[in-house]
Amino acid sequence: MSVDPLRRQALEILIDVYDGAPLDSLLDRALNNLADRRQSGLLAELVRGTLQWRGRYQHILKQFVKRKLSKQSNELALFHMTLHQLLGLDGVPAYAAIHQAGELCRTHVSNGKVGFVNGVLQSVRRRLLPENSEGRQQREVLMKMLFDNLADDPLAQLAAWQSHPEWLVRRWSEQYGPKPTEEICAFNNQPVVMAFHVLKPADPVAVAGALEEMGLDVLPGDSPRTLLLEDRPGRARLAEVMEQHPCLIVQDPTVQKATRWLMSGASILAGGPLENLPVLDMCAAPGGKSARLAAAWPGTGKVVAMDNRPGRVDLLNRTVKRTGLSRIEIVGADGLSAPFPAGHFGAVLLDGPCSGTGVLRHHPDGRWNLTNRTPGRNGRILRKLAHASMDLLAPGGLFLYATCSLEPQENELVLDKLMAERDDVETAPDEQGNWVRQWLPGDTNEEPGDGFFAVRLRKKADG
Repeated sequence: MSVDPLRRQALEILIDVYDGAPLDSLLDRALNNLADRRQSGLLAELVRGTLQWRGRYQHILKQFVKRKLSKQSNELALFHMTLHQLLGLDGVPAYAAIHQAGELCRTHVSNGKVGFVNGVLQSVRRRLLPENSEGRQQREVLMKMLFDNLADDPLAQLAAWQSHPEWLVRRWSEQYGPKPTEEICAFNNQPVVMAFHVLKPADPVAVAGALEEMGLDVLPGDSPRTLLLEDRPGRARLAEVMEQHPCLIVQDPTVQKATRWLMSGASILAGGPLENLPVLDMCAAPGGKSARLAAAWPGTGKVVAMDNRPGRVDLLNRTVKRTGLSRIEIVGADGLSAPFPAGHFGAVLLDGPCSGTGVLRHHPDGRWNLTNRTPGRNGRILRKLAHASMDLLAPGGLFLYATCSLEPQENELVLDKLMAERDDVETAPDEQGNWVRQWLPGDTNEEPGDGFFAVRLRKKADG
């Protein structure tokens, strides 16, 4: 049996990602070259599923490798990908997965290690996939027994079983408590539900009906402008849907809630000298929030969507072209050296660069790319961007701060520093008196969605 080209491609992507390459661009390029939907789905699952569960598979692997485990990316990726086929997928024959692992070992690791790799995987098969196996449920029971050796340290056990970095799980436990941390980790391993926001002035009911006519099963969200899809469409199908319905923005339910709450501060701009001033979305790509600002705030001046990376600016251009929102002006620039005079804007939205710990279910590689220094490093950048945002605001202007992070260094501490270092900042509370909101991933009190942090501030008016 020769090497399966799909498994080879998946392994090569994984090796590159384990070595630090960005997942999205590598996987997108590979998927664009596959016309068959089944093949696309399998390739995506082999790559994304392996990355999602690599922490669990690494712990399992340690129970079967008697010598010191290799740190080589190619060997680890091969083991993890094969364990995902054996333990994480249904319908993949064990003999085929193990045989392919041996063939891939010859070409991507070492011919001399084929026997070692085969021996380890056969041991896993005998222990966790017995002849009388009754399927996924029994497989999970047998797998869990391999984590009993961590019972004396529940957080280490949770991190290994739910496949998260241990340092991150310990941070969350200190911040939110053990039970919420367990719920966050479990939610991060759940499938992502496809969610749309329907831009004004389109009628969400009519759009939902049109999507149903296209053969999609549409569910209502907790907001009238939120639509959920029961099944995620393939890439080509999704592109067709978006092209036919330019009023649709792909946006997580929590992000929709947070954006709606942030934008409810528009009343501050209504009437008076701020009403016609432009609005800045400082780190705008891919453009969903810029589109919502342009559609929901017709009384302001133009919406300036700014980003500093060419690839991100290209995303902005595509969003603006598809939605046809002519009020959006795209600017390629860095927020720390924005080409605008002080006091130019009536509102600034800063959804800045962060660790993304609230959206890890979307980015299975993200949890492994972080270190315990990442939040502090991002926090220093975010503080500078927050100061720059305030400088760009006219007196009385609205500062909307947001991150998809759960880390205080990127959230509360940034705002605490800003307010301590400036005397021109005040809160801009909503009708209930709230000026800061946080959503945890999978929050059971609301429609489950990503983790998000949002704050409403205002630049004090003159005099």
